[in-house]
Amino acid sequence: MFETAFENLNKFFQNIEIKKEDYSFEEAVITMFVYEKFTKENLAILDTFILSHEKYNNNAMLFIFTNLDISQLKSSHNTKIIYLPYSKFKIMTYKVLFNYHIILKFYEFKKIYIFDTDLIAIKNYNHISDKSFDVGVTIANNWIHRKKFPVNAGFLLINNNSRKKIENFANLYLSSYTEVIKNKEIINKNTKLKHTKIDLEDWWGDQYLFFYLLDKFPNNIGNSSLYEYKGIKYSFFNEDHYNFASLDLKYANANFNFSNYFHIIQKNTYFLHLKGGRKKFIKHLNSHLIHNNN
Repeated sequence: MFETAFENLNKFFQNIEIKKEDYSFEEAVITMFVYEKFTKENLAILDTFILSHEKYNNNAMLFIFTNLDISQLKSSHNTKIIYLPYSKFKIMTYKVLFNYHIILKFYEFKKIYIFDTDLIAIKNYNHISDKSFDVGVTIANNWIHRKKFPVNAGFLLINNNSRKKIENFANLYLSSYTEVIKNKEIINKNTKLKHTKIDLEDWWGDQYLFFYLLDKFPNNIGNSSLYEYKGIKYSFFNEDHYNFASLDLKYANANFNFSNYFHIIQKNTYFLHLKGGRKKFIKHLNSHLIHNNN
């Protein structure tokens, strides 16, 4: 069953076409925004995603792959909408195969950022790929003791310095996911991480693949840490600065002073990951992005 769905999806994503005129920018910020039904919250998050990345990365064109009616989107000439139909395939397989083909098809860009749509930029981040590395991910310090995933799959940065290295990474990325699916029952049985024990094709599979992709993870890093494995140089960025899923926002009540909090975290944080209950602050964040000149 998995093999058939996998091959059908693989053929489907092979048809994604990037035209020559799309390369007018050196960088690309890419997100997949596909739902069976859209909610007002979904649309508010997409609007804020576009606003934030247009504001804090003027070197990049935004690519939104979506089944949403284009007329509903507010965007500038920096944003390109590409239609991607809704599919009932398992979401993790859909996402991983999408990322795999995006990595290969966007090789003409100097660098590409593949982000979840709820990864909102709150500060200029052009500098983060200035160092010499091939692939950037975010790492959670003390992830073992915190019983959380070391790498959050919502942030993936590709420096196209070497096409061969990036092709090798893409193949390792995909094969690592297939290993997860082959071993999903064993993984669910033995995992020490905190999450619901569900089919890894439905959720978490894109997180677990990094256990197969890499042999170890750094710990107690400051801003970032470089590591080379199988000929590919990785940069591990501190999750608290580059993929911040704020516990304060998750558990905040209606009286929470978001404005004050935003100005405090903006000093050291480049992206807020508004997953789960944190999404209730999307309107506050949108307002700050509009009115904040920093």
